[in-house]
Amino acid sequence: MRHLLLTALLLSSQLALADDLLFPADPHAARPLQVELHIPRALLLKAKPDEEELAGRLVLADGTQFNVGVSPRGKSRLEHCSFPPLWLNFEKKAVVGTLFTKQNKLKLVTHCSSKLASREYLATEMLAYRLLNIMTDYSFRVRALEINYVDTQRNNSESRFGFLIEHKKRLAKRLGLEVLDTPGIKLADLEPNYAGLIGVFSFMIGNTDFSIRRGPEGNCCHNAVPLMAATGVFPVPYDFDASGLVNPPYAAPAPNLRIRRLTQRLYRGYCKHNALLPQIVTEFEGKKSELLALVESFDDIPGLRRKKTSKFLSRFYEVIDKEGSVRSKLIKRCR
Repeated sequence: MRHLLLTALLLSSQLALADDLLFPADPHAARPLQVELHIPRALLLKAKPDEEELAGRLVLADGTQFNVGVSPRGKSRLEHCSFPPLWLNFEKKAVVGTLFTKQNKLKLVTHCSSKLASREYLATEMLAYRLLNIMTDYSFRVRALEINYVDTQRNNSESRFGFLIEHKKRLAKRLGLEVLDTPGIKLADLEPNYAGLIGVFSFMIGNTDFSIRRGPEGNCCHNAVPLMAATGVFPVPYDFDASGLVNPPYAAPAPNLRIRRLTQRLYRGYCKHNALLPQIVTEFEGKKSELLALVESFDDIPGLRRKKTSKFLSRFYEVIDKEGSVRSKLIKRCR
């Protein structure tokens, strides 16, 4: 029994070490990776999202290279963008001993189009993940990429910014939890402190494009992955591009929310968790210096955009610093 326990602990340690190489726990630790992604661009743009996989090749800065399956993912982005977000499908045996050891399939967040290729939108979305990393370990880790896309059909290339997102199964393993396959989650089954934290975090970054209980087509959840623990369900959010923090020109609030702009904050937390809000607000106040310091040092975002981002977060703190505005902007706006 002791031998089995030691073996399990060793395997868990090895898994954590492998993931930490690509997705360091420290938001300040990882510099962007320089990579080349060789793809048949025209075929990729015609491929059906989440269905067709094409042969590609990933080349790292040190010359290490391996074949990857490349496929477009998602559907809503393609309504506004000409270049899709991607899946990168690795052969586990091929990546042994590389930075991608233990990785299998990863989401690559890409530029929207040649017109909307500014790194400020992607880098600011990546910042949102890093901000949540500071608030809780129950969050997806990300890694920035400086990508040279090489078109294998036309033999030309273009350089763009992008980032990778930790796979949900690797996230679950890191936390010792399980991904929950369910059509929906009862309010009583949510881990209350975490659900409350996500509500306040979403208010902080101006995110309303999520649901931690329901999702489209009868699958839970919308832009969140539910993880099962003994204390309840942890719905870990992702996809922050349609938030006020990022504020891309192609996104707008849902009409039923009655807000005109993404930058107009709206609290989407649950009334059931109102009693926990004072403690959760205190947690955000305690992390204020660290969160703002991350923004100031986040040089993946151009300087002027960093200043705007810092002001946006500072306005959140103007709300939660006052008991009256917490009551009027959060507690009374709960669902």
